[in-house]
Amino acid sequence: MGRRERPQGHLSLPALPARRPRPIAIADPSHLSETLLQAQSQMGDALLIIEGHRISYANAAAAEISGYSPEELVALESVFNLIPMDERRRLAHRLDRAASLDRIRNRCASTIVRRDGRRVDLELSVQNIPAADGRRVVVIARDVTERNQMERALRSSEARYRLLFDSTVAGLCVSTIDGRLIQCNTAFARMLGFSSADEALADPEADFDLASPEGGAILGELRTHGAVVSFEIPLRRRDGSTAWAVGNATLLDRFDEGPALVETILIDITARRALQAQLYESQKMDAIGRLAGGVAHDFNNLLTAIQGYSELALSDLGNHPLSAQM
Repeated sequence: MGRRERPQGHLSLPALPARRPRPIAIADPSHLSETLLQAQSQMGDALLIIEGHRISYANAAAAEISGYSPEELVALESVFNLIPMDERRRLAHRLDRAASLDRIRNRCASTIVRRDGRRVDLELSVQNIPAADGRRVVVIARDVTERNQMERALRSSEARYRLLFDSTVAGLCVSTIDGRLIQCNTAFARMLGFSSADEALADPEADFDLASPEGGAILGELRTHGAVVSFEIPLRRRDGSTAWAVGNATLLDRFDEGPALVETILIDITARRALQAQLYESQKMDAIGRLAGGVAHDFNNLLTAIQGYSELALSDLGNHPLSAQM
């Protein structure tokens, strides 16, 4: 057989024997464990190893969170010395449950009392780690005090806003440009003839349409400047009648792809407009009355002059035959 020509540009490499991955040799396993524990501490998470409700290990982050040194934490008679009385039973149940089950991780929240008496909110991850000499419970704790304070402040702020939103006499609503209601308070619902905000939001006919002929100028200014103040607009009530309101509107910034939203504050001026109409009518009637009174007065002056001249003419005629005709 002829010799096969090798294609140009290809390099032939000798076959290499298959190599098995060699196991990593750990010279000192305890050193690796200590390294992992230090890494956990650097992340800011406290790590405790608990045996029978006593702390057998505490990292630097646990000392920083509690105010005790690691040695002082290990010397405590019980981990519950750190726990407020009202929290102890619940945490004991968690630890006992974790110790009785294999590799079960529980997440819970708890509170400790620092050495200086300040309370610290913790988010706990509790896991049972079987060992040759018994069971150990590993607790990883993260300080969430600041986060909880922010959440409580946010809830309080939301509650105050909700109270203001619901109790104000002004009508408040959030709607799309085409008038679909997203949110409203009771005062706004009553402007439209509904008894509650939920009833208004549930009715597809309830709307606040700035695209109406009356709201065209308002909508144009809103799109140009982002806000419009002190405008008057008619509202279509549930029974078909018209209510009037004065208010301010702001185009809300959105961080998603949803439709543009408008936040509007309105004051019902229907009664005020009715009183203004009555006052206008009253002023009009008063003006007519004044005009009629002036005409009557001028006419009376003419009659007085005519009567005076007539009396003079009669006195001059005496017994003349024409005096009977006057």
